[in-house]
Amino acid sequence: GMVLLIACANVANLLLARTSARQREVAVRLALGASRARLIRQLLTESLLLSGLGAAIGIAFAFWGCRFLLALLTTVELNVLPDPWVLAFTALVAVATGVLFGVGPALRATSVDAAPLKETAHGLGRRSRTANLLVISQVSLCLLLLIGAGLFIRTFWNLTNQRLGFDPRHLYVAGIDPRPAGFKDDRLAQMYSQLLEKLSGHPGVQSASLSIMTPFGYCCWSQPVTVEGYTETPGERRTVFLNSVSPGYFRTFGTRLLFGRDFTERDGPGAPLTAV
Repeated sequence: GMVLLIACANVANLLLARTSARQREVAVRLALGASRARLIRQLLTESLLLSGLGAAIGIAFAFWGCRFLLALLTTVELNVLPDPWVLAFTALVAVATGVLFGVGPALRATSVDAAPLKETAHGLGRRSRTANLLVISQVSLCLLLLIGAGLFIRTFWNLTNQRLGFDPRHLYVAGIDPRPAGFKDDRLAQMYSQLLEKLSGHPGVQSASLSIMTPFGYCCWSQPVTVEGYTETPGERRTVFLNSVSPGYFRTFGTRLLFGRDFTERDGPGAPLTAV
């Protein structure tokens, strides 16, 4: 929205300069009998044509830019092209901006006196004040956007340099849920085991593992923990976050164990309960 306001203020300033150069033409047409409403309609039509061409170029750039960004960021086939609602919104914004920022220059251009057919010092002063106000608004909005962009870049830099507790490089995460397909109990466990075996044996795969939760997922699994013989202090948090994983989970994510050992195939059903 701010970028749109900056562009509209810029175009409105250009239209003011253009109408200032056409004031003699407007005065002559008024003197020849043209109505002010007709001249305003003509100038608004020119403004709408300008905003319409801008919207058309923007839509074309959006279609090209979506494909370019998708090719730059991922190899997955995704449909990110603008839908009809986006195109309708663009058309509505084009009409609104064409009218909103074209009516001022149109009113200013048709407010000249038809008799003298020349610029007056008072008229030049009014146009100068309006132009200065538009320039001030442009500079203010640009400064606000630059500050916001700088904060976004700083936040992005901080996020990309966080210690996550795992190595995100060359890591692929996929989610599946075989239960709607009829897999249950032993059949479900067997399917998971076969899937993990095939993934681990695939060329180029160094390690594979299964888990219920993934880092930065959309949900969490937590519950309070009580330690026998331990007295809690007031306000102490007893909640821990849990996950159920298969052997090799920490090696797959590149997470270094500080104490203890990783899970193994022996930690299955019937074996003593284990946790990391």
